[in-house]
Amino acid sequence: MVIRRIIQILPKEFYRTGGWIVATVPVRALLNLVGVAALLPVLQVVLDENTTGLSPVLICLGVLGVIFLKNLLNILLGAYQNRYLLKIYRYFSTALFSNLYRKGLLYVKGRNSAEISHEINGVCYSFSLGVLSPLLNMAGELLLLLLIYIGLIFYSPIASVLVPVCFIPVILLYVHMVKNRVQMYGKRENEARRKMWKTVVETFRGYAEVEVNGAFPSIARQFDDNLLEISQQREKMTVVQQLPSALIEFAVVGCMVLLVALSGAFEEGSLSVMVGVFAIAAMRMLPAVRTLANGWTSVKNGMYSLDIIEQGLSEEGVCNSVKEQFTFEDALQMRGVSFTFPEGGHKVFDRFSMEIRKGEKVGIKGASGAGKTTLFNLLLGFYRPDEGGVYIDGKELTVENRAGWLKYAGYVQQDVFILDASLAQNIALGVRPEDIDREKVERIIQEVSLSSYLKQLPEGIDSRIGEMGAKLSGGQKQRVGIARALYKGADILFLDEATSSLDSATEVEINESILHLSRYRSDLTIVAIAHRESSLAFCDRIVEIF
Repeated sequence: MVIRRIIQILPKEFYRTGGWIVATVPVRALLNLVGVAALLPVLQVVLDENTTGLSPVLICLGVLGVIFLKNLLNILLGAYQNRYLLKIYRYFSTALFSNLYRKGLLYVKGRNSAEISHEINGVCYSFSLGVLSPLLNMAGELLLLLLIYIGLIFYSPIASVLVPVCFIPVILLYVHMVKNRVQMYGKRENEARRKMWKTVVETFRGYAEVEVNGAFPSIARQFDDNLLEISQQREKMTVVQQLPSALIEFAVVGCMVLLVALSGAFEEGSLSVMVGVFAIAAMRMLPAVRTLANGWTSVKNGMYSLDIIEQGLSEEGVCNSVKEQFTFEDALQMRGVSFTFPEGGHKVFDRFSMEIRKGEKVGIKGASGAGKTTLFNLLLGFYRPDEGGVYIDGKELTVENRAGWLKYAGYVQQDVFILDASLAQNIALGVRPEDIDREKVERIIQEVSLSSYLKQLPEGIDSRIGEMGAKLSGGQKQRVGIARALYKGADILFLDEATSSLDSATEVEINESILHLSRYRSDLTIVAIAHRESSLAFCDRIVEIF
């Protein structure tokens, strides 16, 4: 059942406020009932059956006051409900963001980043506003229908008989017509949106390659195909959502025609009252039934979002961090490590062992596909060995306790991760802008030979350096990566093909910077991966893997 599934994934801290939200449902239903009942005195005035003795103008002003107050309270309660729903959206979006991140590097590499982004942002929003909101509105409108119907039984029994005759066949017909289509429309639209998001991200990320290879027209066609699919599914949903209004209005008019046709069976004057009462009730029941039908459509259409959130919040593959302290005074060791990629991947290491002493500069050399980057992912604790283990000063490193080890580590990849932020924020990655030690940043910039670049920046270390480091050269990116490790105060620096994409002159400059650092900090351990031996010229020894 949908309600049970929703309650199961909601955290307990939402229950209390959720209880108050549910409590507002009957309150809003009663307010809407008052709004309907307030029109009855106006009907009596119109039919010259005013038995209150009050002035017609006074009655109408009183009704206006009641309607105004009812709508004001409804707006306030609606705002309270929407605030709660948006809080749920923020919770699930944050929870999914955190949970998917904690599933680890292998999971992230197996998914497309645009798809993950769509799930975290778009799907969670669709769930809160496209599933939860309609459910609450449906509950309120259903209760209102019940209250109006009970009122009709006492006020006009004959009119009350017409209500189920009028609405029930229409609702059953509607459900029969669309029940198997709506959920399919939602899944297809979500899939098209996911592909469209992916296309946009990949196109701008690989702009140069796309342009050089003349690939944009083909990509644009894919984008247009996805847009067309979204439009087609939206068009179908619009037709489905318009059906209730047409069917219900037809049924209401049909019932009023039936009343007029049977007018001979009523006492003189009673028909006009009955038609008036039925018209007032139908006027409010019509949008209520429409809300029920459209709400049901919206919930069915958005059910895919509940499936995705449940799957995203599952603990399968999630790494729950354990707080453990490490020391790095002696050595980093791999003891009989074996590792095979999951789902039929090849075996990368078979009982592999090595030792890196603190303060050493060790090069890792090997052909493409030999497992150099996989070795780093094992040494950093991103991958779990199938056999054997990684040890720091004799303490075993695991996926769960790696946070304690990573405090000592700096990591510079071939394609250094650069935020679309200031130079200072990129060097002090993870530190709030107001907490950055600006003097330390400027000192480190000198140490990694970025001073000449800094002089070109209009706002100094506060200058933005572009998405993915668009305003940086390859060598400058590497220096930012090294500067980041130095700001962190890393004791061991992992260089993953850090100079492989650079020209020879820049490579020499980076190597000299690294040598300068090793002299400046004699206890700094450096582990470097490279294809070329020239890239490992600063190393004390080289380990070759096959």
